[in-house]
Amino acid sequence: MMKTGILKSVTLCLIICGFSAIIKAQEKKASSSTGIGTVTSWDVTDPFYPKYHLAAPFGWMNDPHPVYFKGAYHLFYQFSYVRDNPYGRTGLLPGQRPMRNWGHIMSTDLVHWRHMPVVMKPETHGRANDPHIFSGCVVDNNGTGTAIYTIDNKQIYIANSKDNDLATFTKYPDNPVVNDVPTGLETVGQMRDPWVWKEGNSWYMIIGSGLAGGKGAVIPLYKSSDLIHWDYQHPFYRADSSKFNFPGDAGFCECPSFFRLGNKYVLILSDKATYLVGRYENYRFVPEYRNRLDYGKIYVPQFMMDGKGRKLMLGWIRDGRNNQSWVKAGWAGSQTLPRVLTMSPDGSLNYEPAEELKALRSDQKSFSDIRISGSEFKILDNIKGMQFEISATFEPGKAKNFGMEFLDGESTAKLVYDVATKTLQFNDISAPLDLKGGNLNLRVFIDGETIEVYANKKVCITNAIQPSTPEGFRIKLFSADGQAVVRKIDIWKMGTIWGN
Repeated sequence: MMKTGILKSVTLCLIICGFSAIIKAQEKKASSSTGIGTVTSWDVTDPFYPKYHLAAPFGWMNDPHPVYFKGAYHLFYQFSYVRDNPYGRTGLLPGQRPMRNWGHIMSTDLVHWRHMPVVMKPETHGRANDPHIFSGCVVDNNGTGTAIYTIDNKQIYIANSKDNDLATFTKYPDNPVVNDVPTGLETVGQMRDPWVWKEGNSWYMIIGSGLAGGKGAVIPLYKSSDLIHWDYQHPFYRADSSKFNFPGDAGFCECPSFFRLGNKYVLILSDKATYLVGRYENYRFVPEYRNRLDYGKIYVPQFMMDGKGRKLMLGWIRDGRNNQSWVKAGWAGSQTLPRVLTMSPDGSLNYEPAEELKALRSDQKSFSDIRISGSEFKILDNIKGMQFEISATFEPGKAKNFGMEFLDGESTAKLVYDVATKTLQFNDISAPLDLKGGNLNLRVFIDGETIEVYANKKVCITNAIQPSTPEGFRIKLFSADGQAVVRKIDIWKMGTIWGN
């Protein structure tokens, strides 16, 4: 009897161990296929997962933290891999992973990307019992990559990487390097999302915050000689409560960024993807002009300067789905295409998709001199799918409005220019755009549920519209109350940015 019991126990142990080995092998296979390391992963089979916009291999992505380091482009990002609770703020079950980690994606050409190991987790880079590593940035400190990030909505931590590919970071043992909001500045008691730059031998850091009593955004400035010892200076920027009709100022400021562009300086506020152009005097920012980087579903635009001297932007695309849809799809959130920012003589910004993205084009189809009116719309032949780039030049003619529709069965998404109001409208989104008697030049990128629009280098609108079937969209050209002419339209299929 005893021998039989021992044999049963051994057999049961072997079965359990066998199942355990199979599960571990499956998890290892999933991890190696995504390249993110030893976290539990799953396969994403959703047909609307983006093919040429950056996204996490599975799970939740939000704020980007890009950096160009030793000849390569890196995107660090807020990453959650809680399978049935993507956003992960509440309702975590025992044993579930924390929400906020730093994921990592890397490229050497700005076109083809690969997933890297998760670089920072709360249990190794944060504070005991705090489940989040919040946003920040990465800088090149004389060949050492240094991440500067937020814990507990007010403490600033740092971690260093000796790797040429920034694959691993070691937390500084005497964190935090900033312990609390600055004394004497009447904030709401929180600050987060540091942005750091170097001038001469000194480092400077701005951190997003908000004034007490609902008086708007405020951005404190700190100074350091070594990225470790920081001294509070003064408010770098303070909202003007008399001008809350402007976007970006009224609430708490998250993820600010600051840089020189041409002969001007630019301050970015995440709310409504707001940018301010102005002067930098006595280590304070003085705004002179403001506008928006994107009128659509973009939050937390962030930037890097690459080896070609270009200022590149990536921004989190908030897709608007609910938690149930995220769980079903297995992924949530993506990033804009890399955008190149330049300064116009009038003090506004121009933006275009990075030139390198043309490498993804194939199967070009071209049309020209298409005359369209209310009774003569045009559905383009043999164009249907979910991954396209469209380049189109519209000559307004006598039309009061004109543009293109993205057709999906009985539903439609409409991109229209209204001549009377001088606005570009994408469904319920409207952006001011004065053609000044010229043509409307559009570049439109369709990638699954993401439609990213560039107009005359001055306006961007990013929207998330999921087609009802994987067959994707057809393209319809139209005008109303007069004839417009599509002088030229080119359409390419777009390939994938994922190497394997």
